[in-house]
Amino acid sequence: MSISITLEGQIAKLEDLLNQAKQLKQISAGVSAIDKQNELMGLKISRVESKRVDDFAHMSDEELERYVNGDRMRTHG
Repeated sequence: MSISITLEGQIAKLEDLLNQAKQLKQISAGVSAIDKQNELMGLKISRVESKRVDDFAHMSDEELERYVNGDRMRTHG
């Protein structure tokens, strides 16, 4: 058994759900259907912020230099 899911089919299902939500005066369900339609159609932009804090973020320039150069800096400095 093969099930084919298409963008058009999903949008049509959401349109049906939106119409049902309107008939039942279920505003939040209608808004949710519209939101999902917009997402599927590429009209909604999801913004994600990621921040990576690593071991080097708190180090001073001198500490970073010592780390990169290792023992070479001590023997030549």
